[in-house]
Amino acid sequence: MMDKDSRMEAYRILTGCCQTIWNWKLDRDYHVLSSDCPHEALYKDLLFSDFWQEKIRQHTEQSLSPVICSIQPGLCWILAFDEDKSIYMKGPFFNRIIDENNFSLFHRNIHFSPEAVQVLEESFSAIPALSGSVISQFAHMLHFCIWGTPAGKEDMGHITQELQHNRYRGHVSANPFEKNSGGWEFEQELLDKVRHGDLSIQHSLARASALGNRVYHPDKDSMNDYRQNIMVLLTLVSRAAVEGGLPQKISFSLCTEYRKKAELCTNAGELLTLNHDMVMDYVERVHKIRQTPGSSAAVRQCCEYINAHTDRQLNLKTLAQMTGYTETHLSRKFKREMGCTIVYYIQNAKVEKAKYLLINTHESVDSISNRLAFNTRSYFTQIFRQYTGITPSEYREKYGIV
Repeated sequence: MMDKDSRMEAYRILTGCCQTIWNWKLDRDYHVLSSDCPHEALYKDLLFSDFWQEKIRQHTEQSLSPVICSIQPGLCWILAFDEDKSIYMKGPFFNRIIDENNFSLFHRNIHFSPEAVQVLEESFSAIPALSGSVISQFAHMLHFCIWGTPAGKEDMGHITQELQHNRYRGHVSANPFEKNSGGWEFEQELLDKVRHGDLSIQHSLARASALGNRVYHPDKDSMNDYRQNIMVLLTLVSRAAVEGGLPQKISFSLCTEYRKKAELCTNAGELLTLNHDMVMDYVERVHKIRQTPGSSAAVRQCCEYINAHTDRQLNLKTLAQMTGYTETHLSRKFKREMGCTIVYYIQNAKVEKAKYLLINTHESVDSISNRLAFNTRSYFTQIFRQYTGITPSEYREKYGIV
C-alpha cells in the first residue's frame, strides 16, 4: 500500500496527463503551503473571500468529505481535507464550455486592478472544461489519496456562489506598469531582461522605482492597489524567468514566497524594495542557468554551490570533495564544459555580487570585501579591477543608485 505522499504524487500525475489542472495545499487558515498555479494570488482571491471561508468552515464542522466549489457561470475547484482540516485543492477548471464574453463575470465582485483583470482573463482561455462525472471522480480520488479510504457518494459537498452583475467602479491608482501610465515600456524592458538574465536590469529598476514613487498615493485603497500591481508584475516576471530557462518548480516556489512577503509589507517603500529584490533574484537565477547550458550534473552542482556561497573561502579541494571527483579531474572537466577555470568562475561570481552590493547598498568597500571573504581590501580591489577595469569605489560612483 502506498503512503499518502506517494498517492498524492500519483494523483497529480494521473489527473495531469490530459489537461493542466493546478494543484494546491493550504493550511486550515487558508495560507498557501504549495501551489503550481502561476497566478496563485489572483485565483486565491477569487475563491477565498469571506463568503467562501464561512461556507467551507460550515462544511468541515459537519464533515471532512470533499466539496466542489463553483463560481457562476462555471469556474470550479475541488477541495478535500485531512484530519487537521488542511486543504488539498485541485483547480480551477470549468464545468462546461464557457464563451469568452462571460469571462468578465468572474471578477465583477472583486476589486482587482485592470492589469490583474487582464492577467486573469488571458489565463481563463487555458483552463480546461471537465464533465460532471470527471469532476466527481477527481474529487473522490483526491479524498482517497488523503485518507486511504473512499468517500461515500452521498457525502460529496457542493457550494455555489452567484456573482452579481455589477462592475466595480472605485478609484484605482495609477501604477508604474500600466500602458496608460507611461510605464508600459519599462515593463517590457524588465521582462525582456529577465528572460535573458541581463544583470544590467538594475538600471531599469531604478527608473521604474522613481516612477512608482511619483504615482503612489499613501492611502489604504491605493496601497492595496499598489500591492496587487506588484503581485501581477511578480506573475509576469516568474513567467518570463521560466521562458528564460528557470525550472517551473523553482520559479513558482519563489513566486509563492514573494507573495507572502508582499502581504506583510506595510508601506510603499517596503513594496518598492521587495519589488527590486524579487526581480533581481529572478534575473540572477536566469543568468546563472544560462551560463551553464548542457553542463554535467557535477559541474552544475559546483556552479550552484559557488553562486550560493560567495561569502565563503572557496577552493578546488572543497568542490572536488563535494562532487566525488579528484581535484585534477574536476579541474579539467570544469574547464572543458564551462570554458574557464574554477578560480575564474569563483572570482567572477564574487565580483558580480560585489557589483550588486556597491550599487544597491550603503555598505562600505571594506565591509563588502569582508563579506565576500577576500583576505584584504587591496586584494579585493585588485581582483575587481581585473574583471571590470575600475576600482570598487569608481564603480559605485559611476553606477550607484542609492
